[in-house]
Amino acid sequence: MVAPSKAPEIIAVGIAFLVINTLSIGTRTYSQIVAKKFNFNDVGMILVLGIFAVLVALLILGAQSGIGQHTVAVLQLGVKNVSDSLKWVFFLEFFYVFLTTVMKASIATTFLQWATTRTQKWVLWGSIVVDFAIGAVVSVYTILQCTPIDYSWRRLDPTAKGICRDPNEIIKVGYALCIVTVTLDMLFLTMPFIMLKHYKPNPRVKMYIYGIVGIGILASVANFIRIAALAKLGTYKDALFDAADVFLWSFLEVSLGITVAGILELSPLMQRLGVKGFENVEGSFKEIDDDTHRLVIISRPKAFDV
Repeated sequence: MVAPSKAPEIIAVGIAFLVINTLSIGTRTYSQIVAKKFNFNDVGMILVLGIFAVLVALLILGAQSGIGQHTVAVLQLGVKNVSDSLKWVFFLEFFYVFLTTVMKASIATTFLQWATTRTQKWVLWGSIVVDFAIGAVVSVYTILQCTPIDYSWRRLDPTAKGICRDPNEIIKVGYALCIVTVTLDMLFLTMPFIMLKHYKPNPRVKMYIYGIVGIGILASVANFIRIAALAKLGTYKDALFDAADVFLWSFLEVSLGITVAGILELSPLMQRLGVKGFENVEGSFKEIDDDTHRLVIISRPKAFDV
């Protein structure tokens, strides 16, 4: 039995995630404004939300033109329909890479505000460098995989002329991006525990931290499933239909990451709302001596050395 089109499913998922992400980043922005801590990192997250909205718009256009439908069915409607679908796949790939790069850099920047040692700062700066490096490589490869560029989506058009690299290469590049993304996810999941190893938060703050980590773990699981979807896409048996699963899991991964980025900066709002356990928590740490790295945890009266 032929499976139905996945177009309605990916449109619904895209819109649902856009609503969730708007609430997440909107709440973060309000929290930062209330605390008078709104900065360039928050501007970056608003940019991420804007890029995600563009990604959703592209996904809807792609679904309407053939993504999520069986390639044979789209071919029966004409080569132009397939070309239109491949065009949206091309732009979705590019904006996905750009979005994940900016989002992870923003999360790393947030952790930099809480870093308690030079080693932690170097590790976080290193993650930002690696993040932008892999993002740049994948973006350039995506753009230059065919010459001219529009041949990427017009390759089935008999009137179009051009050359493309081996299609399996872009799948391998996708694997490389997934591996780096999972590695950065693991780093970001462990950093809070490393930073808070001398800090004994109250149960409510502890649940807040565990909740963030839990969402991060789900994002990593989504990335692993995305790798499996990429492997299936690499068989090219039904490219447009199989591409739907890749984008679905990509959207889930990115959305969970944006949700984490939003939750990370909610402690000022928790304080304003009088949530128990957050009364004396301002961020997590406050560095008062760069030379000795002597720190004061706001919710504890005693200073200690790291």
